[in-house]
Amino acid sequence: MLFRIAAAALSGLLLWFTLGLTPVWWVAWIAPIPLLWAVMGAGREARWLCYGAALIGLSGNFSYYLKTTGPVAMVVLTVLQMLAWGFYMDTARRAMARWRTWWVVFVMPVAIAAMDCLITVFSPHGSWGSLGLTQAEFLPVLQVASFAGSAGIVFLMGLFVSVVVMFVVKRWDVEGPVLAYGLPVLLLVAAIVFGYLRLDEAMPKKSVAVGMVAVDRSSGAWSAYAERSRELVKAGAEVLVWPEKIEKAGPERQAWVGRLAAELGVPMVVGVQVEKRNVAWVFNGEGAWIGEYQKQQLVPYLEADLEAGKKDAVYELKGRRFGVAVCRDLFFSGLARRYGLLDVDAMLVPAWDFYQDAWMASAVNTLMAVQSGYSVVRVGRESYLHAVDSYGRVLVQERSAEGAGRGVIARVPAGTRGVSVYSGVGNSFGWLCVALFALFFVLYVLGDARVVEYLTGTSRKGGEGVDTKKRWLD
Repeated sequence: MLFRIAAAALSGLLLWFTLGLTPVWWVAWIAPIPLLWAVMGAGREARWLCYGAALIGLSGNFSYYLKTTGPVAMVVLTVLQMLAWGFYMDTARRAMARWRTWWVVFVMPVAIAAMDCLITVFSPHGSWGSLGLTQAEFLPVLQVASFAGSAGIVFLMGLFVSVVVMFVVKRWDVEGPVLAYGLPVLLLVAAIVFGYLRLDEAMPKKSVAVGMVAVDRSSGAWSAYAERSRELVKAGAEVLVWPEKIEKAGPERQAWVGRLAAELGVPMVVGVQVEKRNVAWVFNGEGAWIGEYQKQQLVPYLEADLEAGKKDAVYELKGRRFGVAVCRDLFFSGLARRYGLLDVDAMLVPAWDFYQDAWMASAVNTLMAVQSGYSVVRVGRESYLHAVDSYGRVLVQERSAEGAGRGVIARVPAGTRGVSVYSGVGNSFGWLCVALFALFFVLYVLGDARVVEYLTGTSRKGGEGVDTKKRWLD
């Protein structure tokens, strides 16, 4: 028992570097291994070992949850994530104990991918917190998102854990060991090779210079934005993007920004609050206001008093198609995918974060860029000025600043988009994993023979069958 507790504690420590706001990509691949090893052969205590490890891993996020969601939601989020990790480990443990066949190695990765798909689709926070985000800096694996989404990434991570633990526990006591160990290794190697080959594509020669300006204050910040913008235009900026909700604004401020855009001679995207709308104003290079985008995915609890938008927005600026979103809009794969289907060259995203979540917010946008096949320019207050291309390669990443603010230029590829199968098929791989897990569940609860009887319309003669009562719940 002491060994199990120690192994679970080790996984908890590793999960602290996996589930936090700035995860370490390679730790995420090994963090669950000691825990799954510990629960193999365990009884009811297995779930508590899983819950304890997950609680240790999540502990670094408590202050952030409290600040951004409130105390009740903090508890709910923590408990749900603990239950999820208990579900992953317990599912793998039971499957390996129940079957000796080769395909049992896929039960855990299918379960993790299925849960990732459901969370991505139904969570009020979209893809935020997906285990796939831990791989935002491991670009070869990140390329899997271009056809399978984040579910494909977490599938590979779960497969690695599953095959390692299965070999340690069962060795060659498996029906079809070549398939049990060879097929997972082949899939993992193929995914990484695919990623390197995709990244080997040459960077396009044509680009648009997008100026990014952020000032970490509201009061009296307009003059600082104007000054930094003038500097960037002199340095070659062709489009300017400012952050989200710089200030509550009306017609007078809109006219002021229009005059600045005309003075500078470049299109501008500026985030403000107009009455109960969180919007991004868009101006052309002549200073004319050509439209606005209203934020669709408001922050629960913190933006409860605002009205959500319902329309996407695409503008032709400098001869290129730019989509516009605000902050967490691009946390949602459905919305991000719609822009991919609209063939935008890049997304311009005014944002405002909580400083400590800057890396994670940028990572979600990186994932969406690869999934949907376009570049993303995200300009955040109390965050990063962050730009990536459609392969997830970082073009710019600098912290915003107080006082005079920060201004940088991102050379954003134009006219060439990354090929994205995901834009066409969406979460198909994730839903396939949901269906496969449902099949695993039926096989486990009813027993293999009973399922065969049901599917073939035959009945067993002789034999005692298998008592499966309470099998899943024990």
